[in-house]
Amino acid sequence: MASDSNHRSESRGFLAKAGSGHSSGGLQKSDRGLNEHLLKLESFRALTVGWDSYEAVPPNQTAIEHAREVLRFLSRHAGPKVRLTPCVEGGVTILLGGTAIRYADIECYNDGEILAITSEPEQDPDIWPVDLGNDSLQAALDRIQTFLNA
Repeated sequence: MASDSNHRSESRGFLAKAGSGHSSGGLQKSDRGLNEHLLKLESFRALTVGWDSYEAVPPNQTAIEHAREVLRFLSRHAGPKVRLTPCVEGGVTILLGGTAIRYADIECYNDGEILAITSEPEQDPDIWPVDLGNDSLQAALDRIQTFLNA
């Protein structure tokens, strides 16, 4: 499926490339994982311009809050294991899985835009907008899981 060329994501220069075992005060395993992700997400607040050794802008309040909501949704809906990274375009990338063949993430940008991305070699990435509503997040999660499991 081709990307909608109207999405500003095209101009963002996207190039797809390819919990602990101890008890934590009665928290469920998914709660411990969520708490670890939320702590990592909060650590992005300490980043400064140029955190990537170039001129990347750190994630702002908007990107961090949106990423927090996506992480909470994924935690409640048995989403895939995730990894968090700051995004060089200004925001937060939530990596939802990937191999040398398939890659998927949700990117929460400083300007409030949220995009889901799936990619595989030798094909253009599939990029679509997502909002913080449960229906939109569930549709994105379903689409990503179908893609990763194909």
